[in-house]
Amino acid sequence: MAAGAALGAVFGEVFAVFHDSVKEVGSKALMFKPILKSLESQLGILAPLVEDIRQLSEQLELRKVETETLIEHMKKGEKLVRKCSKIRWWNYCFKVYYSTKLQELDNEILKFCQVVLPVYGTRNSLMALSSMNRMLQKVDSVVESLETPRVSCAVPGLRDLTVGLKIPIMELKTLLLKEEVQLLLVTAPGGCGKTTLVQKLCQDDQIKGIYKENILFVNVSKTPNVKVIVKNLFDYKRFRPEFLIQSDEDAIEQLPQLLNHIGPDPILLILDDVWLGSESLPEKFKFNIPKYKILVTSRTAFPRFEFTYNLKLLNDVDANDLFCHSASLQDGSSYIPAEEDIKKIVRGCGGFPLVLKVIGGSLCRQKEEVWCSRLMKWSDGRSFVSSDAELLACLQKSLEFQNDKDNIEDCFMDLGSFLEDQRIPVAALIDMWAELYGLDENGIHAIANLQELTTRNLASLVMARYAGCFISMIFFLCDFFM
Repeated sequence: MAAGAALGAVFGEVFAVFHDSVKEVGSKALMFKPILKSLESQLGILAPLVEDIRQLSEQLELRKVETETLIEHMKKGEKLVRKCSKIRWWNYCFKVYYSTKLQELDNEILKFCQVVLPVYGTRNSLMALSSMNRMLQKVDSVVESLETPRVSCAVPGLRDLTVGLKIPIMELKTLLLKEEVQLLLVTAPGGCGKTTLVQKLCQDDQIKGIYKENILFVNVSKTPNVKVIVKNLFDYKRFRPEFLIQSDEDAIEQLPQLLNHIGPDPILLILDDVWLGSESLPEKFKFNIPKYKILVTSRTAFPRFEFTYNLKLLNDVDANDLFCHSASLQDGSSYIPAEEDIKKIVRGCGGFPLVLKVIGGSLCRQKEEVWCSRLMKWSDGRSFVSSDAELLACLQKSLEFQNDKDNIEDCFMDLGSFLEDQRIPVAALIDMWAELYGLDENGIHAIANLQELTTRNLASLVMARYAGCFISMIFFLCDFFM
């Protein structure tokens, strides 16, 4: 920039000297008057442009070679004009010689005005547009960073007590480390502890030894933004993409660049809480890269995934331990109800870790009267879920049926008409739904609805053999919703 400013200043000074000499000599050297007048006219047109060039030389960034060449022409021209003033009128040989030189100089300046300056103008306009575009991109990037703050892709730490995960971790780890498994789904109803299981898995010594710093944890949520997810991954590993990520397509195209940069060490990408409708997202993140695996958690058991691990509910012993811990019954400062009452509450939580934690936490250090009041309400048939707004809001996410044209929500609610913890013959459901909702008598739509509820971990289809034939039956997992 400083060099450009100096060059522009010299250009302006040389031009001024040359212009003054042409005007001075043109009024005296009569034998060269026509051509000097022409030259003076062109310099007069050029004068304001030269002043602009001098003032804006830093921004214009004049090309050094072309500008220095023109400066040399003007210096020689000034000397040439001074010599012309000394030629006598009768010396025709010198007149012809110097006239030719002046004409060449005139042509050189005309070329600069007609060719070089327009090219400068075009180039500088394009440079200004390019600079403005880069500035707008930076502004967009800053605005986007303000609107969508970057989050860490490290595995979140565990805060609460974890129980009943020893066997699930062993089973999940064995499945994950199989060579043929690249994409693995962990599924269970909401509140079963899928995320906790994955977090605990990442603390396993063998998993940490294999993946080291290359465990990437992403919370997908209900409305995933692929562009933001990939940007967060790049930021977390402090690696810049080749070009600006402006769309989901750009993000997916550049993600392998990051994965190859991290490699060849093993990589584990965890996509936590993938919702129904986003099942194609994990497959977008799937690439043919050695030692690269994807672990997905979801309330939905997506049939399209080849490898699936179903997390089971807690058994009675583990459920009791988790509830007692959440209710702080071990510290001696809380009221401790009768063992039978504790078992009743634990049984009502259905083995769901989230329900046990929330219900236990709501009773933590409460007086005896509060415990008795709660037990009386629950014994009246009130749902454990409806007694806690936070718990209800969380678990209701599993029961959102969008665009329910096939009456799936109604079918699910009908399950509450049957006895708790009992298997229900499919034939009975087909007959009932055919009558209530006009589903076909052959049972195709009814079976499809049952499959949908099974996929969403709201029911479990089992097969039983009677009299030499198979009869489909179902057993429901979510009694506490009813």
